[in-house]
Amino acid sequence: MNNTKTGILISSSFGKIVGLLPLIQRDIIQTLYITLYPYDDNGPSSRTNATSTFHTPQISSKLISTYAKTTVFKNINVRILLNKFQRKNQWEIKTSKSIDVIYFDQVIKEDIKKCIVNKAADYKMVYLDSSNIDESSFDANSNASCTCTGIPDFIYSHSVLGGTFDRLHAGHKILLSEAVLRSSKKVTVGVTDGPMLHCKLM
Repeated sequence: MNNTKTGILISSSFGKIVGLLPLIQRDIIQTLYITLYPYDDNGPSSRTNATSTFHTPQISSKLISTYAKTTVFKNINVRILLNKFQRKNQWEIKTSKSIDVIYFDQVIKEDIKKCIVNKAADYKMVYLDSSNIDESSFDANSNASCTCTGIPDFIYSHSVLGGTFDRLHAGHKILLSEAVLRSSKKVTVGVTDGPMLHCKLM
């Protein structure tokens, strides 16, 4: 699969993602979307409410930790999909790029594959063995991140943020993800352009 440009990883846990990336980077040369299935940070009882959302500090800390750890994989543009955390019963996955390969670390049902809308005609399925991945260090780091941020667990109807966003990196992705997760209705993004970009120091 040396010509694979875009893939999606369907993982069962945030803690497994970083451990699986070394196996994926041999194939992906462009973009890797990531989604979680199943995922529930509130325990088995919350599964009775199919429309509940995942607006919690734990989700934010796990996103931050994951994006921070994926920066070492320079050839992969990692994008964590957020719809699963916002709407548990919404499983239609639409991406801007056609999916060449679907990676997974557990047995997934046929209907989950069907939820990926824009698969390439010759897409492939690849199982990744995650049985030897130690998730404890990831959980410890993400919990520490959650404690250090001190961000209240508030959800707002409308979030506003701004920046250059000219060279999208992990920090931008974290900022945009936080805005989406903490907004119930709308997110407004202001993008800097013109002369201000010429004064930017990299």
